[in-house]
Amino acid sequence: MGATERPYSMMEVFRSAMVDSKLNEVPFEGDYFTWSNRREGLHFTKEKLDRALGNLSWFSLFPDYYVSTLSAYCSNHCPILLTTGAGLTTGMRNQRPFRYEANWDSREECGDLIKKAWDNISHQRSQETSESLLRCKELLQQWSKSNF
Repeated sequence: MGATERPYSMMEVFRSAMVDSKLNEVPFEGDYFTWSNRREGLHFTKEKLDRALGNLSWFSLFPDYYVSTLSAYCSNHCPILLTTGAGLTTGMRNQRPFRYEANWDSREECGDLIKKAWDNISHQRSQETSESLLRCKELLQQWSKSNF
């Protein structure tokens, strides 16, 4: 399905880096193509540009893992979602997952809330990034309940 042939040497360097780092690809569920040229007919092209990688320790730590491709609403490039299954309890499985709604972009206050959640954080530690993501989610959920 891909249109562009990459030089063998380019892909070989990538494969060698994976082997040297003892990394394996996390398997995809569903469509694993992450990019399309959005054309029709004979000119239609899809390619797999993205992948998630893990080492043996990671695969042992997260036994219920997979990668899925999400819909591309504003781009020709689909984001991927890595699901680990870690920390899912019976009670949590019944909760609706948080989803960012595309129509929120049309409201200026949405952007302000996102900026507020990420302000004054250096993001040099992964914990700070996780805390900002959680804060952003909570602010957006509260805002959504009161505005929609």
